[in-house]
Amino acid sequence: MEDEEDEDPFQHLIPNFDSYDSEIAILKNNDEALDRLIGTLKDALSSELQLRETRKHYPPGPPRRPFIGNALQMPSLVDWRKFMEWAAQFGEITYLEALGQPIVVLNSSRVCLDLLVKRSGNYSDRPHMLGARKLALDLIQNDGGENLQANIKLSVGALVMRAVYGYDVASSSDEFLSLGFQLMENLGRAFKPESFLVNFIPQLKHMPEWIPGSGFLQVVKKYKAQLEETTSKPFLWSKSNMTSNLSYHPNLCMNAISKTLTDAEEKRVALAAANALGGGLETNLSSLLMFFLAMILNPSIQQRAQEEIDRVIGHEKLPEVADTAALPYVRSIITETLRWCPALPFGIARAASADDIYEGQFIPKGSFMAAVNDIVFGFGRRMCPGMYFSQGALFAIVSTVLATCNILPALDSNGKEIMPQTLSTYNAVV
Repeated sequence: MEDEEDEDPFQHLIPNFDSYDSEIAILKNNDEALDRLIGTLKDALSSELQLRETRKHYPPGPPRRPFIGNALQMPSLVDWRKFMEWAAQFGEITYLEALGQPIVVLNSSRVCLDLLVKRSGNYSDRPHMLGARKLALDLIQNDGGENLQANIKLSVGALVMRAVYGYDVASSSDEFLSLGFQLMENLGRAFKPESFLVNFIPQLKHMPEWIPGSGFLQVVKKYKAQLEETTSKPFLWSKSNMTSNLSYHPNLCMNAISKTLTDAEEKRVALAAANALGGGLETNLSSLLMFFLAMILNPSIQQRAQEEIDRVIGHEKLPEVADTAALPYVRSIITETLRWCPALPFGIARAASADDIYEGQFIPKGSFMAAVNDIVFGFGRRMCPGMYFSQGALFAIVSTVLATCNILPALDSNGKEIMPQTLSTYNAVV
């Protein structure tokens, strides 16, 4: 009994290293296995130490305040210029936080290629936002300018509607065309991260609609209804008229509808068509408006382009897309216009799918990735699928205008030129 009482009740909690003697003996007799074990432990320890060292080693950026971070510093207008100021101060990567949402701004092509192309598997996600950035850009401050914008809007809309749905737009008040531009206007507000607080605090989407501050829920409901209308109406028209004279143009929907599709596949085709419609409308409209502005501000450049067309094409016919290679100066004007004022200065933000370490700097999962020096048609897996269509459309319109028109500023009541003013509020879709 005394032996039982003297036995330590906690003895079973003390590790018994004697049981490992055989394993240790085996390792001693096997240098290769021992080396592998030491190497594995070394690698694991090194990875853990690196993670601990870099977990809080975020890229440099402006000082953040508790809870709100840089929310009060986030510019709502001219944001690419503010980000460029920060780039000069902090380098190739700028790190921000707004109400807990990480935002990583990429300020050089080198970093964009490293992350968005070479590591595209981690940076091809899209952040869940209720908004696109939209700029209402009034390029020319007079009636003539408004007519110009309306005419370009009609031309671009007719081109895109025919390519996507095989539909001929009759006027600028066309129902389908109006739906497309309304969709882009809504997305223009929605893709802007700071448009809705829910972009930074996703939990707010679960709040009841009767609570003050939940007005964004009504806006989202309205946008969703408009998106469904824009997606379904033109698509159903194209589907029902596929074999009739009303839809005889080759188009995106026709190629897909000609196959046997399930309801789910058909819905995806309709969404893809609406996506192509939206992507082709505002961006091409913006690029053409900026081309007209550039030609008004640089008449000598306009003249040189016209001389090239006269010399190469002559006066018997108009330039065609097939003449692109033969008109390098015209092509360069388009390229420079896209560089000077791209329709999407930031592209559309991406999101990091997982935590990452780049050159010793920690990029947390879910970070919004904004590329200030973005190539106009994007990077890697998220490169614009409509790039060739857009390039061809811009060349066809620009070369035809240069071949047939002189682009001049409007005149006031006294016959003096009214020079358009470039706006200083570029934000996204120009």
